[in-house]
Amino acid sequence: MCALFCAGCGDSENRNARYTTSEKKEPPRPEVQAIELKPDAGSSREEEPEEGMASVGTRKFKIFSAYAGEDINQLLGVSGRTLVLSFVAPQWCPHSKEMVASLKKVAESAQGQLQVVYVDADAFPQLANSNRFHIEKVPMTFVYSEGMLLYSFTGNESPARIQEHLTAAKTQN
Repeated sequence: MCALFCAGCGDSENRNARYTTSEKKEPPRPEVQAIELKPDAGSSREEEPEEGMASVGTRKFKIFSAYAGEDINQLLGVSGRTLVLSFVAPQWCPHSKEMVASLKKVAESAQGQLQVVYVDADAFPQLANSNRFHIEKVPMTFVYSEGMLLYSFTGNESPARIQEHLTAAKTQN
């Protein structure tokens, strides 16, 4: 059993804005269908990525998305881009709501060099409470590159401050 607190609220330990989890219920996984992509005959120009999408080599990814139960190891291990993974509780934590908005701005300004995924810690408590993350306060953000954790920070940040964290993550390694 684990309590989740808002990192930005000084009174969160006394508030009822927390949850406990004791059941081991797996979140629903989205259905995935394989699609074979074929280039148009006679087309030699490179395709423009769809809005909100970027690509690394032949892989396309959403630059900003909510975690939907996919394999976390696969998500963390994709090479060629930096991943920002942020645990939030937007239903009850105002700082989490603000952080999601800030992360979206950062993702959109990164021009496909960054992938931002936010995880609703209430919807995926097994992931939030796992040995890998052990989230106790939200928002909690991790920066990964090539599957390696580069940097982490707790709390709501402005887009400019998030950029500073990303720069610090790159210069530390």
